[in-house]
Amino acid sequence: MVFIYLSICLFLADKLDVARLNKIILFSFLSAFLLLQGCSELESFNGESSSQLDPLLTSFNSIDRDIIQPNCIACHSGPAPLGNLDLSSYENIIASGSVVPNQPNASTFYTEILNNEMPPPPSAPVSPSNIERVRVWISRGAIENEAPTVDAGADRNVILTSAPLIVTANASDIDGNIISYSWIQTSGPAGLLLSGQNTQSLQISNFVLGTFTFTVSVVDDYGDVATDTFNLSVTASPNNPPNVNAGVDQTIQLPTNSVMITAAASDSDGTIASYSWLQALGPSTAVLSGENTQTL
Repeated sequence: MVFIYLSICLFLADKLDVARLNKIILFSFLSAFLLLQGCSELESFNGESSSQLDPLLTSFNSIDRDIIQPNCIACHSGPAPLGNLDLSSYENIIASGSVVPNQPNASTFYTEILNNEMPPPPSAPVSPSNIERVRVWISRGAIENEAPTVDAGADRNVILTSAPLIVTANASDIDGNIISYSWIQTSGPAGLLLSGQNTQSLQISNFVLGTFTFTVSVVDDYGDVATDTFNLSVTASPNNPPNVNAGVDQTIQLPTNSVMITAAASDSDGTIASYSWLQALGPSTAVLSGENTQTL
């Protein structure tokens, strides 16, 4: 091609003045550049990168709102839709056979838009970006609704004396809205106190020992459901040992033959339940009283 082009230029150089020849060369280069640019854009439009379109833009809700309603619904709805093609609902679109899931080139809904047959002239054609959205929607299965997602978070561990636990679910729906939450305890002993079971956040209190499983379910505005679970482990509270002090050593001198000793005891995480005194050394002639009280 380059050889032919140079030959033409050499031939024209003999026939035309230099100024006219330069104009022809400049025009040729500009035409070639624009042609290559158009091919590049077309390749990008039909390339694999289009599969990276945001799912929100290729959901049926957005296809219906942005493409079908403004461009197609006037002719393709009602008791006598054009060409007997009813695009008034997802069910009618699939039933008509105009959309073949995963096969855009076999889907007349796509090919007619691609070939500017829908909407028919003189209506403005569907934009290339919207045509690509239709293609990707069909390639991804032409589903009516993207199911919601929900995450109940990591498993939790608490002790009996813990403050109430609040667990918040993280839910989303890329092509709609979350309309309800539901929490239930699916395993573990009875006795826990639950509140907020129909909200995004569940509160758990009145802990009892055991391992529990909770399930959260969310529903989107198409009625699709997503669930997730988390486990809760409730263990006994750790116990710190008590402290006790029998006081300083004491000395008595006969004929004094008795003494009273009071222990000072405390427990940082509870109460003292009992006292017990015993003689550890010395003659066994001592008489003890109050061995099981604070004062010996």
